[in-house]
Amino acid sequence: MSDNSFDHERWIRRQSALAEFGRQALLVDDLDALLHEAVVLAAQGLGVGRAKVMERLPGGDRLLMRAAVGWQPGLEGVLVVDAGSRSSGGYTLATGTPVIADDIETETRFDVPQFLREHGIRSLINVIIQGRGDPFGVLEVDSDERRNFNQEDVDFLQSYANILAAAIERRSSNEALSRLAEERAVLLRELQHRVKNNLQIITSLLNMQIRRVGAGEVESQLRIIGSRVETLRVVHDSLFEAGSVERIGLPRYLRTLCESLLAFHGVRAEDVTLDFAADDADAGVDTTVPLGLLINEFIVNSLQHAFSGSGPEGGGRIALRLDRTAPDGARLTLSDDGPGFDRVKASRVGTGLQIMDVLAAQLGGRLAWDGEAWRKKEGARLVLDLPVL
Repeated sequence: MSDNSFDHERWIRRQSALAEFGRQALLVDDLDALLHEAVVLAAQGLGVGRAKVMERLPGGDRLLMRAAVGWQPGLEGVLVVDAGSRSSGGYTLATGTPVIADDIETETRFDVPQFLREHGIRSLINVIIQGRGDPFGVLEVDSDERRNFNQEDVDFLQSYANILAAAIERRSSNEALSRLAEERAVLLRELQHRVKNNLQIITSLLNMQIRRVGAGEVESQLRIIGSRVETLRVVHDSLFEAGSVERIGLPRYLRTLCESLLAFHGVRAEDVTLDFAADDADAGVDTTVPLGLLINEFIVNSLQHAFSGSGPEGGGRIALRLDRTAPDGARLTLSDDGPGFDRVKASRVGTGLQIMDVLAAQLGGRLAWDGEAWRKKEGARLVLDLPVL
């Protein structure tokens, strides 16, 4: 059966099929599904009933029927043949060029595997699925009728093989990038774990020093430093518990932070209560660290100034509220029920408020104090609008 004449309509059908397959190759990540689609379309394009992809196995001496159409059940994914001159696929790989066999009964270049004879195969055509490294294998079309395959058929089949090679290469690159990302994540988690442990050690050492020096200015300064270290420890602890190296859920993190800071300063629940409310949100480390440090400065100032004496009658209260104000914004409100303070006067003598201004700027937020609250002895209250969470 000769097929040497050029058929324009057939050529258009083949090019349309190739274009569609190329589109699928860009979208589909399932290699098995893509290989199966390739053998089906290749067989249809050449007008035969059988096609297969023979994958070159590690070592290079065997070929596995990785994808197939038109063959007996149980061969796909199981059948293995020689990758040398004892098979048409092996011969194709050995020569590095497409192979056409118009009549396998008269073939002398390679041996014909028994399963081809059992299926009544008379003619076949093989092309290499090359890629940039070692060949992946071969794409083969088999006919149970005599066929005179021509260069147009070779070019058509090779186009499928080239698309497959590119898809396989893309998949390999994606897998390599995924492995690299996973390795980096593991390394970052290990570093995060070590940082968390080291911060815990530093916190413990500071507590030892605080107990040794007793009450006084030194003890006060050590507590301020220790409180900041404790804030960083909670950040890393939250990252570790969340199994993340980038994002932290804010409600749990902020509550844990406030409770840890109160515990670090030895505050009893009956002396100072925590009034906490937070909408569901999460943020990256670039936000959670300065946000935590800002909250720490407020709590330290409240404990040192609002509740440093006997405190308000019936105990004191520190409140934190986080409200989502927009899909990409939130408002943090911090307050206590102490006597309040003159924000302008206090900023001239202490560094805590200045640090809070710097942290707010780092967050890209807008910080505002309630200037009337201290005059009414209603405590201290600040609002921080955050542009992004």
